[in-house]
Amino acid sequence: MPTYKFACTSCDISWEKLREVSEVDKSSMCPKCYKKGERNYEIGSVSFRGIDFSTNQNKAEDYARHGMDKGQADTFYKESISASKERMQTGSEHYSSYTPNYEKLAEDGKLIHHSPDKVRQRRKNMKNLTEQVYKKAGLDVTKPRNPSQNL
Repeated sequence: MPTYKFACTSCDISWEKLREVSEVDKSSMCPKCYKKGERNYEIGSVSFRGIDFSTNQNKAEDYARHGMDKGQADTFYKESISASKERMQTGSEHYSSYTPNYEKLAEDGKLIHHSPDKVRQRRKNMKNLTEQVYKKAGLDVTKPRNPSQNL
């Protein structure tokens, strides 16, 4: 099941949702303000904390070849423990499950019901956008795509 990224223009936050491919057109409620979040079509990127990736990679290769001295090993151990504690406190928040309170959203006037025509138009727009992305990548939208392929 693919993960889709959503963004809230009111709160300026983003979140990810696991969705069936058939549910790709559905919006997602913002976990902060309960407004409708839109699909975020930005190109995915990888970010690393701290020192850049190549520096970390070079250090890892150097340690693999020559090993660590006691000072390096102690520093590595302490940094690993610290990073693990930080991830335990903050890392899981991004992936925690969230179920909106639809009754409260309806009471607050934040629940939007779209007409069938608007839903059809949005699905048509999503289909066109998907076809454009596949065409640009030189892929056939009717054939299954290997998940390891990047668009």
